[in-house]
Amino acid sequence: MGLEPSAPLPPVDPLQEQLLQLQQRVQAVLPQVERLTCDRVEGQAQQGVPIYDSCPLQRCRSSVLLPVRHNGSPDCVVGFHASGAAAFSEAEQATLEALAELIGLTVHSHFLALGSLDAAAQLAHDFAALRDFETGSHLNRVAQYARQIAEVLAERHGLSSLYVEQIGRFSRLHDIGKIGIPDAVLLKQGPLTPEERLVMNTHVDLGLTMIEKVLDQHALLDQPGAEVLRNLIGHHHERLDGSGYPQGLKGEEISLEGRIIAVADVFDAITNTRPYRQGLTVPEGITELERLAAAAQLDPNCVAALVGVLRGQGAQGPST
Repeated sequence: MGLEPSAPLPPVDPLQEQLLQLQQRVQAVLPQVERLTCDRVEGQAQQGVPIYDSCPLQRCRSSVLLPVRHNGSPDCVVGFHASGAAAFSEAEQATLEALAELIGLTVHSHFLALGSLDAAAQLAHDFAALRDFETGSHLNRVAQYARQIAEVLAERHGLSSLYVEQIGRFSRLHDIGKIGIPDAVLLKQGPLTPEERLVMNTHVDLGLTMIEKVLDQHALLDQPGAEVLRNLIGHHHERLDGSGYPQGLKGEEISLEGRIIAVADVFDAITNTRPYRQGLTVPEGITELERLAAAAQLDPNCVAALVGVLRGQGAQGPST
């Protein structure tokens, strides 16, 4: 079971909903405005990624682009676009300046909360990287694979740029619960016994408990992206056929972000050498991913997305 057109997509970003409402208010004042755009200028949370409909009208003949500042520094650029020539008079441009400030406040408030969530996530990631070097490099590789999958799916299924950004940033935390696994199990230089495997498997629930405490301490439980973060941690070992853990979820009971991270995690695990086994080559890893997709364990659309990226890179994969 893959991501079909009828499959439920991630919920619309709350900021997009707010901007759509603001656009309706703008259209009530200036009927000729046919599209509102808003691009983030600065801020770690987005790094220049457009946050709302950054493409102007295809036949746009009039645009007003207004920088909005916060504490004297550029914060975002708000654009108003119309299909008619010379659509905005000087008086209307003055009205748009006031409206841009209102939109800018909405954007700044949103990214202030998102920045807090990102900072908390980065702190947790740094903790994990300090625990074990290989775990840290594994987290970064998996995050890169997950972002690449999300970018391909975004083009095909209309996922928001914010959602893709959240996948890339928060995927690093999928194994955060391994901080709580004893060294004798986590760092064992050989295959785990069945008893040790049960201990290792608790890292999912440990991770959810840890991240819930972080979100609660920083008052971030209901912020945009928090549910994506929870699902990346809680679903990365679930399998479409129900054979995964900890809940044994099936098919689309597993979140899209969970299906994405599962493919990224499996591919990195099988293509990297451990003391007790030799890693597969990238072409061999691709073959194994396709086998697991055919066996209804991994999402075939997510597998196809990563395979397409890898083959486009000459099947080299990202650098460590």
